[in-house]
Amino acid sequence: MIVDAQPALWYNYYAMVVRNKLGTSSREYFSSVSPKGQITLPAEVRRLLGVNPRDKVAIVMRGETITVEKRVADLRSAYMVFPALKKKLSDGETTDIARDEHLQHVAQEGL
Repeated sequence: MIVDAQPALWYNYYAMVVRNKLGTSSREYFSSVSPKGQITLPAEVRRLLGVNPRDKVAIVMRGETITVEKRVADLRSAYMVFPALKKKLSDGETTDIARDEHLQHVAQEGL
């Protein structure tokens, strides 16, 4: 195994390229764990994953290996984000509201 250590721009981690005998390589980043149990994803990792502030990531454990994966919101995470309506609407009222909102959108976009 050949290791090329390169100091990073931030004090909390550094990148290391590890090449195995098959000639493939992987990039490793090291980060400290804060007193609150938080870690910082290096800017390069955030860029490669397309992760922005407030995005969701999954921490996946497989045996002794932990990976970080970008997650998109699913229906369960959106459940109860908005409070319930004060007045229950009929299907017709809901359809009317949806139609009016769509017409407003079309008028604004000029479609």
